[in-house]
Amino acid sequence: TSFSSPQTKVKVTGHALPDGRVLVEIHDTGIGLSPEDLAAINERLAAPPTVDVSVSRRMGLFVVGRLSQRHGIRIQ
Repeated sequence: TSFSSPQTKVKVTGHALPDGRVLVEIHDTGIGLSPEDLAAINERLAAPPTVDVSVSRRMGLFVVGRLSQRHGIRIQ
């Protein structure tokens, strides 16, 4: 919650899909993302880049991307 107040509640839910995949959803009340930022983040999560300054500023997304890639999980 880097872009939310420390008191922000984050809701994480997950459930199995009929095809065997798992859907995990994360909801918070942060500042939100523009459609362009959301698209860029989804691209980054789908194919995590090497670590550089721009990635390290959003290390959480980098970690999610790497873990999902390692375990065959699709993030969007």
